[in-house]
Amino acid sequence: MRTGFFIFLLIMACGQKKLPIENFDDNAWKSDKLGCLGLRVGMLDQLDSAKADISGLSQEEMTLFLGPPDARELEERNRKIFTYYIAGHKDCISKSAQSYACLKVRFNAMGLADEVLVIR
Repeated sequence: MRTGFFIFLLIMACGQKKLPIENFDDNAWKSDKLGCLGLRVGMLDQLDSAKADISGLSQEEMTLFLGPPDARELEERNRKIFTYYIAGHKDCISKSAQSYACLKVRFNAMGLADEVLVIR
């Protein structure tokens, strides 16, 4: 009986979390690689206001919520930076007068987000 209860608790604890941003369209975000389609630009203010909620998420949770990052950097002491381009990436076909913007999430050695920057 206790084993069944323990398994139930384990399953509930491993349940899928939701992105801590209200009304965030993660499918549109994921479909806009490098921010070339212009869909991510409309989500900029949502991301900026939810930086504190994003902080503390694991690398796996970030990848689940936002898809794989557009760029990854490895720093010393096993710290990582995920970069998601929002607008103005140099590889976009449309080279219109979009201003540059990106989301940078720095992870500590334990794999948890400890710094979230929205760069405009």
